Amino acid sequence: MAHRLSGAAGLALAVLLCGCGGSLGSAPQPAAMQQQVTSRSESAALGFDAVRITEFSQGLPKDHSLGSIALGPEGGALWFTDYIDPDFGANLVGRITPAGKVTTFPYEGAFASLQGITSGPDGALWLADYSDSVIVRMTTGGSFKTFTLSGINPAPNGIAVGSDKTLWFTEPGVNAIGRISTGGSITEYTNGISPSAFPDWIAAGADGALWFTEYTGNRIGRITTAGVVTEFAMGISKNAKPDYIAAGPDGALWFTERSAIGRITTAGVVTEYRQGISAGEVPAGIAAGKDEAMWFTEHGAASQIGRITTGGVVTEYSQGITPKSYPLGISAGPGRTMWFTETSGHRIGVVSY
Repeated sequence: MAHRLSGAAGLALAVLLCGCGGSLGSAPQPAAMQQQVTSRSESAALGFDAVRITEFSQGLPKDHSLGSIALGPEGGALWFTDYIDPDFGANLVGRITPAGKVTTFPYEGAFASLQGITSGPDGALWLADYSDSVIVRMTTGGSFKTFTLSGINPAPNGIAVGSDKTLWFTEPGVNAIGRISTGGSITEYTNGISPSAFPDWIAAGADGALWFTEYTGNRIGRITTAGVVTEFAMGISKNAKPDYIAAGPDGALWFTERSAIGRITTAGVVTEYRQGISAGEVPAGIAAGKDEAMWFTEHGAASQIGRITTGGVVTEYSQGITPKSYPLGISAGPGRTMWFTETSGHRIGVVSY
């Protein structure tokens, strides 16, 4: 498999697989391609005069597709995955500063398809390579070390730091959840996970457990650091396809569905929110902001960024985002910013609020 497109990202399959080679070098000088301000009506929910969205493209290869993004261990820059079919070049891991300066590091996997990325407790970046079935540790200087998983094509996807200071990841290929210490010791858990669940993305909860989505199982799973799994299905609509997941400021977990945003308490009570999400838009990545709300990408032709309060009120933002750029990953950045990737736009965007 050349590239695993998680949930909503499947909409951009044709775009992601059309790369035909090109320069992998990073550019020393950043350039904001667009900087526009949303209307006051869009930003009224935040109580500010305006929300500003800026896109950066310089230093980002145009024949690659951007995926996941996370705040780096140094606390200022954002790190992201950058995909191209391995037949045409190396996958990249990129770093972008708040000023927009991009640096890229080639990752030479055999069939590489880097998916989730997170900052580890050891000051390094940790990534999941779906196609090579390895977990990757990367220093901020660009040195890589891989850890091979057992089984046939476990296909790791999402990855997050647990309360036990280890890395936890999903293995949709073998229907499992994995754990790796910063020293490389791996444990895999399958008990309690329903057959064909397809564990997808994962996040640490306020209760000390890890919470994960089951994309085809249509459930949310919870796994303790001792490996005990509980699954929750009640309240999740049929064929909702839970995808990305993140901890919220209210102590609950928030997740994306094909046409809604879901919320699950640590007791397992689910609420779904659809009102305010444009028809045809597919919520994808989701992350908590510093404004006590959740921000999410809308992976559709309208290519918007959404914000949902803990009370379920949705606001969408489109001005400043290139149409049909298909935003995907999203992460809180320094200050009051949310950074996101564009799979077909070949850009990194930042929302300043």
